Amino acid sequence: MTTAIDQRPQKKAQDDTQSLSTKLLDGLFALLKSKFLRRRLVFYLIAGFAAITINFLIPRLMPGDPVQLLFARFQGRLDPRSFDAIKEQFGFVDGPLIQQYLLYLKSVATLDFGPSVMGFPVPAMQIIMTSLRWTLILAGIASVMSFIIGRLLGVMA
Repeated sequence: MTTAIDQRPQKKAQDDTQSLSTKLLDGLFALLKSKFLRRRLVFYLIAGFAAITINFLIPRLMPGDPVQLLFARFQGRLDPRSFDAIKEQFGFVDGPLIQQYLLYLKSVATLDFGPSVMGFPVPAMQIIMTSLRWTLILAGIASVMSFIIGRLLGVMA
């Protein structure tokens, strides 16, 4: 049998937890409302859109296209009749540039990057995922080292 005295510490702990979560949520909403964060978010969206657009335009502005380079690299081992199919697979379809761009934006939004030019016919996402682990490890080590060096230099100053 529990008494009201036994339940008092549990109720206080629940109130503290609820109060902490409420404070965290209030702080998060305040952060999202901040003008600085909104400006940063808009800046990152514009920078990402510009990077995607430049990445779309560069292969289309160079002489030839990546499919011709792919055929040249394989030195006759690819069937010339498959040229149009591979060209379509890489996104170099016939049609207006704006139509190609919209297809490109759709594939980027769905993370469908198609086959890799350098590792053909391996999908580009598979190559990215195999390299991602080591990239994150390297970034983590660099962040820890810069934090430690920065703290040491700050203490010495």
